[in-house]
Amino acid sequence: MRVTIQDEHTSQLQHPDKLENVGVLPGVLITVADTGRGMSPELLQKLFGRFVRDEKTKTEVMGTGLGLYIAKQIVEAHRGEIWAESEGQSKGSKFFVRISRG
Repeated sequence: MRVTIQDEHTSQLQHPDKLENVGVLPGVLITVADTGRGMSPELLQKLFGRFVRDEKTKTEVMGTGLGLYIAKQIVEAHRGEIWAESEGQSKGSKFFVRISRG
């Protein structure tokens, strides 16, 4: 797993297209990337919903499906955004959190 923290004032944005949805000043971008099992496009679409779990891992990974939902509520309460990306199964995942300075 790799975690990076970028000050968007001094570094190149990895995902400038995400700014189109946000009316805030640049801030801090936190990225968590792994090389694990990855996610399907269908799972990515609903990943931050309440009680959402990957059907393929329900027997292997314990949880309620609330963790990412709660994380999204916290980030949005701070006027930030959170999203995930994956190129597909067995290709790892990246999670992003952007919090503005404003």
